[in-house]
Amino acid sequence: MPYLRNENVRWGHIDTSDLYQMGFKPDEIERYSITTGDLVICEGGEPGRCAVYSATQPVMYQKALHRVRFWGSLVLPHYAALCFELYAKWQNHMLPSMSQTTIKHLPLEKLLQVVLPVPPLAEQERIISEVDRRLSVVDKLGQVLSTNVQRAERLRQSILQRAFTGKLVPQSPNDEPVSALLERISVSRVSEVQRKKAA
Repeated sequence: MPYLRNENVRWGHIDTSDLYQMGFKPDEIERYSITTGDLVICEGGEPGRCAVYSATQPVMYQKALHRVRFWGSLVLPHYAALCFELYAKWQNHMLPSMSQTTIKHLPLEKLLQVVLPVPPLAEQERIISEVDRRLSVVDKLGQVLSTNVQRAERLRQSILQRAFTGKLVPQSPNDEPVSALLERISVSRVSEVQRKKAA
């Protein structure tokens, strides 16, 4: 069956484009299954990195991940994911001290110590909606910035090309062409090298 690895879980989304497969025993299906609405949290790599699984295809997960399944309607998965992102990225002290054997990781006993504020559902929904709205604005600004950076680079190349072909400013007929200047510099360097060898 296909299963998620640590690498598949990114902040805010789960990449299912390169799922691996492995065998699971019948009594492991429920224990390691992930369905729509489950919050998947990384134990290692970047401890606490998480995303809500939203695809309809059931998948499994392996031991480097935690599956959090919310029963009832007390906490919305997307709200919990935002809390973890806040804790991991901006308020690392809010997560319990990571186990430091060889690499940082967030084992189950530490995960169970994480405290989430639980406002009413309407407030959770409002927070999710407002964060999504503002992040979409950030994404649009990022696209505009990327486009402008590319445009600036093309303009820079155009300016350099015009400068070295004499098209940037009006040229006097008495000005020495760049090609002649470069030829003169090349001849001068060759002469200098030959002079040093002769000495």
